[in-house]
Amino acid sequence: MEVTLRMELKNVAQSFILLQQARHDADYNLDRPLDPAEAVAQVDQALSAFESWGIASDSDAAREYLFSLLFNEKERT
Repeated sequence: MEVTLRMELKNVAQSFILLQQARHDADYNLDRPLDPAEAVAQVDQALSAFESWGIASDSDAAREYLFSLLFNEKERT
């Protein structure tokens, strides 16, 4: 069970990174053409991340993950 939860959280984290980069590209890389198929794939990635979060959100690992997003390492020690 713990392995599954960590895999779901890994999907959330990886999706966050990929989708943040895609948003950055969409906002600032005006030379890059809009690809509708890529946009659909990104929506699917976001949906997958929400499903993963729904599975893992009530775990200790999820609370640790959220804590790590809110506070950098210096603030934790």
